[in-house]
Amino acid sequence: MMPIQMRVTGTGNSTAIIPDFMQNPFNVSIGCVAGTASVTFDVQHCFDYTTVFSPTWNGSSSVTWFNNSGITAATTNVSGNYAFPVAAIRLHVGTAVATSTVDITITQASNAP
Repeated sequence: MMPIQMRVTGTGNSTAIIPDFMQNPFNVSIGCVAGTASVTFDVQHCFDYTTVFSPTWNGSSSVTWFNNSGITAATTNVSGNYAFPVAAIRLHVGTAVATSTVDITITQASNAP
């Protein structure tokens, strides 16, 4: 999987990213950079592979999102990882002013040359 960078401005969710769950080891690194305005955010994941792999899934509905235990209610720059497979990952910004930004970078290790 190529590294992915996204930004959420104000409150809301990023696009859900579907990592390669067949990668062994799975190894996903996450870095979040909070902008200058006040913000509170979480990195979330889900395990509902059947829904996530459906061609009609819209990226948020019909799945249960769980907070990453290391990136919950974050207010400053933070990094973390997933060592176990998850179906999808997203950034959730719960508290922010309209101009607040949070950037997330997701990188997954690969066995490909």
